[in-house]
Parts: sequence; structure tokens; C-alpha cells
Amino acid sequence: MASLEGCAQNTFQIQGGAQAVTLKSPLAAEVLLEVDDVAVAWGPGKVGDALKTALVRSGAFTQVHFPIHPSRAVSNKLQIVAKGNIETDAGAAVGKSIATGLLLFLPVGVLQYRDVFAISAAVSVFSEDRKFEPVTVESKVAADHSLFSGPETYALQAQRMVLEELANRIVAALAKHPEWFVR
Repeated sequence: MASLEGCAQNTFQIQGGAQAVTLKSPLAAEVLLEVDDVAVAWGPGKVGDALKTALVRSGAFTQVHFPIHPSRAVSNKLQIVAKGNIETDAGAAVGKSIATGLLLFLPVGVLQYRDVFAISAAVSVFSEDRKFEPVTVESKVAADHSLFSGPETYALQAQRMVLEELANRIVAALAKHPEWFVR
């Protein structure tokens, strides 16, 4: 079997990267986080943990209650409804697959295929008795890989990157509205 050493590697590109936000003080001391990510085709159950980590790391909140909620009332609540999919350029993929077959698999490690991991989230803020209009935040990461790269070689990295980027964009969107939160 031939070695593919030196052939194309998996590459990733964040599409329209967000600017990092530096907060002078937290938006609020604590927030209750509710996440509905059932509609994320490439793996529900991951958005909440990624967002919790980013919200604390960015300094937006000192404490984020997720997945376990306290028995006492919390003044601020974030509700996230996420939808995600994998976009593939089927036309180009078919053409490349045919070319690979006709050339007896010689270009298998050279031709790159692109999957775009996309996610959008409707972010609603509840502060005491007030509810603010949801803000929609989107993130996309393109993963270029060879034909026989199993998803385990690139999908986990692409998912991690798209969730991290989504979390950064949510923090940036919330930072524009500090008045939404009870300190």
C-alpha cells in the first residue's frame, strides 16, 4: 500500500471570523443557561458545554449554571435554540470521485473535498420579568479533506472550531447589550 505522506492534509477555515471581545466587567455575576440543540445534525448535546466554557472564559459571567440548575431563582437566563448541518458540494464531489476512479485512485490523497459545518443559534435573554428579542448568531467552518479521510480525522476538529466560534459570536452579541442583564 502506498504511503500518502506529504499529500494533502485536512485543513480548516473559519468563515467570517468574529472579533474577540474584551469585557471590562462581567455582564452579570451569574446566568442560567438553557440549550436546545436537538436540531444540530452533526451532534446534539455539545453546544451547552462549549458555550458555558466560553461565557466563563470571556468574563461575560462569573458563573454559568449548566447543565444543572440551582434550586433558587437566578435573575438572568440565556435560552439558546441551535440548528446545525453539514453542507457538501455534491456536484464537485461527484466529479472528483469519478476522476479519482478513472485515474485508478492515484489522486486519492491529492484531491480535496469540502464539508462546511454550519450552526445558527437564536439567543434569547430573560432578565427578571423582561424578555428581549432573540438575537440570531451564525458560525461556519469549512473542512477540506481527502476522499478516504474518515470523519473521525476531521469532523471532531471542525465541530470544536464551529462551536468555539459560535460561542465567541454569542459573547460579542451579548456584550453589545449590557443593559439586558441584572447585575
